[in-house]
Amino acid sequence: MASDLVAYVSKLLPGAAPLDLTADIKKKDYAPVVAAVSPKLPQLLALEAETDAEGAVALLWDVVLQLPEPQSEALKLLQVVKSQEKASAVLRLRVAAALFNKARALPQVQLQALLDVLALAASSDNVELVAPYLTQVDALLDTQKLGVEQRRALLLAVANVLDLVDDKLKLLAVLEKYLATFEKGQEAKEQAARAAKIVLQNPVASFLARVDLAASAVVQAALKGSKLLELLDIVSTKTLKEFAAFQKSAGGVFAENGLVEAELVDTMRLFTLCTLPTGFKEIPYADVAKALEVGEDEVEQWVVRAITAGVASAKIDQLARTVTISRSLQRRFGAEQWKEIDAKLQLYKKNVGGLLDIIRNARRAQEQQ
Repeated sequence: MASDLVAYVSKLLPGAAPLDLTADIKKKDYAPVVAAVSPKLPQLLALEAETDAEGAVALLWDVVLQLPEPQSEALKLLQVVKSQEKASAVLRLRVAAALFNKARALPQVQLQALLDVLALAASSDNVELVAPYLTQVDALLDTQKLGVEQRRALLLAVANVLDLVDDKLKLLAVLEKYLATFEKGQEAKEQAARAAKIVLQNPVASFLARVDLAASAVVQAALKGSKLLELLDIVSTKTLKEFAAFQKSAGGVFAENGLVEAELVDTMRLFTLCTLPTGFKEIPYADVAKALEVGEDEVEQWVVRAITAGVASAKIDQLARTVTISRSLQRRFGAEQWKEIDAKLQLYKKNVGGLLDIIRNARRAQEQQ
């Protein structure tokens, strides 16, 4: 392998001084080989034949990883690759990715290689090359071997690249993982606010994805006392009534955070509809209209919008002018929701018990005849 590297580099850079490292290679002393080839890395990256350059650097990685202590040398060479801004960004990205794949026994090298790959993809507008792998970081790299700060750096790098591909739900999932690395008393204000804005800009999709950012103690501590947190809590747990009250003292919270106030009003109507009783109860149009603060002639429109958005399943009886909601979105599922389920189960149990009693009594009456 070392012999192949020396021969390949000599072939690709014919004008350079010849490399005679046969004696060192026979002794399996690869340090002189790396020392001789490493200074030529910028020249290799500058070659027009990128496939040849990539092959030569891949061989260099193989030899470096055979050194007694390969980590420091690998990290140093990664820095050289990253610094060659005149070389092809795609080539540099690919050789950094090659080292990532080869250095499985060196988590620190893998981490730096992955960070460099993400940075190169973002800076060169080649995000599409890494986008499919962004949500698989935990599978690609054993993050349990990383320190907390290193894990945060990686998650933040992934989040920044996801921001470029405009995949808000995946970005939100990564930011949740990032915020989960913080403990009570540690501050993460910037990223907490970033995540909160994404939820408020995409509330229906966020709650359908079971995101409950407002319940996070880290987010609550980071945004404590802010209008942004107050708004997040209202959208996460309250109804149109509380939202309307908030609007009166909202100040510039909507404009400052890129939020369209009218769209949030519509969203709160959908969420308020989800707070109405579910099951077999027929709800009069008048009650729905009152909760949504709309006219009775608009009730059907809002029920259809809720069904289309996927936040509710419901039936409309136009003749009886009633709505029956069979299922609705639960924005938060905690102790209170478990109590509600328990209450419903107890009611069902009681109703079923009553039916069984009727059947038993009817059977006894029939037997006595």
